[in-house]
Amino acid sequence: MRLSEEADDGCGRINHGKSIYGPTMSRDFRSRVDEAPPPQVSIGLPVFNGQAVICNALDSLLAQTSNDFELIVSDNASTDSTSEICQKYAARDRRVRYVRQPHNIGMYHNFRYVLRQARGDYFMWAAADDWWHPEFIERNYQVLSKNANLVSSISKVKMGNLSEHTTRVGTHPIRGSYPERVHRFLAAPGANSRFYGLFRRQQLADAFVDGLFYAQDWAVMINLLRWGEFYELDEVLMERGIQGESAASLIIEQARSLSPRPSRAVLPLLDFTQWLWSNLDRSVYWKSLAPILYLNVHTELLVLAELLSVKRRRRAPPSYRLTNYRPRRVKGMREAD
Repeated sequence: MRLSEEADDGCGRINHGKSIYGPTMSRDFRSRVDEAPPPQVSIGLPVFNGQAVICNALDSLLAQTSNDFELIVSDNASTDSTSEICQKYAARDRRVRYVRQPHNIGMYHNFRYVLRQARGDYFMWAAADDWWHPEFIERNYQVLSKNANLVSSISKVKMGNLSEHTTRVGTHPIRGSYPERVHRFLAAPGANSRFYGLFRRQQLADAFVDGLFYAQDWAVMINLLRWGEFYELDEVLMERGIQGESAASLIIEQARSLSPRPSRAVLPLLDFTQWLWSNLDRSVYWKSLAPILYLNVHTELLVLAELLSVKRRRRAPPSYRLTNYRPRRVKGMREAD
């Protein structure tokens, strides 16, 4: 159904009786979704408590110049108004499939859920606090569909204060032989923004990694490198909504959330390193040993510095803590999206 005239769309805007996002959804659309022809592209958007940011994400995705896609929104039992907002979008646009999980299933399972629900030949994950240029899907699809040697395509990405030209963003192209590709990825994984690029769905499903550990998204990318190269469009068509906390505090928080073992907060890349040892050919592993060691040492130093900083703040006199306090902002997407 369409929203009634002068209805609030859930994002603080008024809809004057006309859908601007696409065709009206028929009443029995969801029951017939498996019978409909599969779309060219599936977008999976896991979200948890995203009311402050999700309208911007949905608007930019539904404004794509490439219309042959489905948008699967999996709400991880949000406690804010995310559900109401998403249901209104789904009621206006038949490309939107909204699912609310009965309880919080965690970030890992929510990402896997939207991938398993996808029907398109191509797939991309979307974060609730990100933004995409209208041509993001079309431009990346044109590249990926015409080059069988590529496993992923993404544009340059604007990310906080980082220049889109730095490897710290994690979208730079990766070419060469398989051992060379693995070495180049591990030498500069950065923020791994390519995780939000466009992929062939079946390859991505085959590359998905079982188990919970920090840097699991890196492991998925390394699995994909077995089949081909990563491509980067030479212009910014995406902006990531990075907020608040330091890199080290996020590493500690994510490592603790993924493993009950306290040691993983101090040694966050231990499980990832063990995964590399178990899954890479020995020759590939040894050729990449230098970047593997560097990643472990660098991450460990970041974590130790953060832990010492927290300890000093706790020991500081109350007046010092008050004057040096900075509100701690929680990242919108990354919890249990």
